[in-house]
Amino acid sequence: MAQGIGSGISVGDAFLLVLPVMLIATIPVSIAGWGVRESALVMAFSYAGLPAADGLVVSVLLGAVMFVTGLIGGAVWLLNFDSPAMAWRSPAPPTEQNQG
Repeated sequence: MAQGIGSGISVGDAFLLVLPVMLIATIPVSIAGWGVRESALVMAFSYAGLPAADGLVVSVLLGAVMFVTGLIGGAVWLLNFDSPAMAWRSPAPPTEQNQG
């Protein structure tokens, strides 16, 4: 994503910057890491000598991609008729009763 917006960062540098930021974003102080991830990536990009605005754009794009991926995964999970969420839709299997 960083190369797509033309930030001038290499894949290796992005790998080294984004992984610690994702770890920081797991701190449970915000909803899904929004805000924490953006602040940390802006700071990481500025420490690496890159424009802070590029860090913000990359972080928002990363959050959007994770959100869309989660929506797709949730839709697949809900449409899977074997999932526990859909147990109320499928009829219960017939049970045999022993009478003897």
